Amino acid sequence: MGWLNQVVGAVSEQGGLGQLGGLVNTVQQLSNDTGADEGQMRSLLSVVANFSQSALKEQEPDQAQNLVNQYSGLAANPQAVQALFSLPQLQSLIQVAADKTGLPASTIESVLPTAVPLVLKVVEMGASQAEKNPVLSRLLDADGDGDIDIADLMQLASRYL
Repeated sequence: MGWLNQVVGAVSEQGGLGQLGGLVNTVQQLSNDTGADEGQMRSLLSVVANFSQSALKEQEPDQAQNLVNQYSGLAANPQAVQALFSLPQLQSLIQVAADKTGLPASTIESVLPTAVPLVLKVVEMGASQAEKNPVLSRLLDADGDGDIDIADLMQLASRYL
């Protein structure tokens, strides 16, 4: 829960609760558009977040920050998927997500152009007034526990918004 508290704290400091509401609305819209229930969508976003963490760790810190800045958002952006993941990573992500959620691979593929920018938006929202982005630093911290659970963030946000 430490990572989640860090994100919520940073978002609150920046007055980003409205942005958090936008994230929740986007997740709900994805659920409606795909016919997936909220649990499946949260599981899918957790898988995307974990794969995103790995992909960002492979980058130099400045490059990772540039990817976050360039591709975060609430709208679909297929270039975000291409910029963040190699083809083998993407295939693995789809397989793991299908196994974990029970959703067909085609549904997962259709959601990724929105899910990846959404996950990157959560990272971007964690930026504070400080020079470093604490959420991105946490993601890139090799000594960290690797616990990124966007599903918990979405569940928490939906309770309070």
